[in-house]
Amino acid sequence: MLTDSLTPGNEEERIRSVETEMRWEMEGVNRGVDRYRKAIATSNLGDTDPGQKMLVEIMSYLVPSVEKAQDHPEVLHLNSGTL
Repeated sequence: MLTDSLTPGNEEERIRSVETEMRWEMEGVNRGVDRYRKAIATSNLGDTDPGQKMLVEIMSYLVPSVEKAQDHPEVLHLNSGTL
């Protein structure tokens, strides 16, 4: 634990260790962000895992609305084909 035997030398060493670990973790996060941005830039959003998850969520709301509107074509006609 960090509070065990806190001599000035040990405390400084632990601080450096924590700082090193934080930098390492942030570099990992930054690499992940870069990988995500490259994937989005080189492919369609729907071809990525996050894009597929968003599409599934959006479609879960959209499909029932479209099906409901199809049951009432007069609504579609009055709104010039929009829902």
